[in-house]
Amino acid sequence: MSKTYLSSTLSERAIGNYIQKVIIHPPEPFDTLVSEREVMQMVVQGMTSAEIGKKLFISPRTVDIHRANIMRKLV
Repeated sequence: MSKTYLSSTLSERAIGNYIQKVIIHPPEPFDTLVSEREVMQMVVQGMTSAEIGKKLFISPRTVDIHRANIMRKLV
């Protein structure tokens, strides 16, 4: 396995960017919902996990996992 090394200047810049992006200006909870947004929209429309799964070609269990992730990220 090869290792990649960064100069101290690049390392400091990367760490500074990370701190700015994640710690000082954390994302809004809704912005963290990526794959869950489509599921959430269908839940709001009153669709069941089975209906959502059929429409998105995923299992109802996967829909339930997305629903749990939505709750975890937004609560």
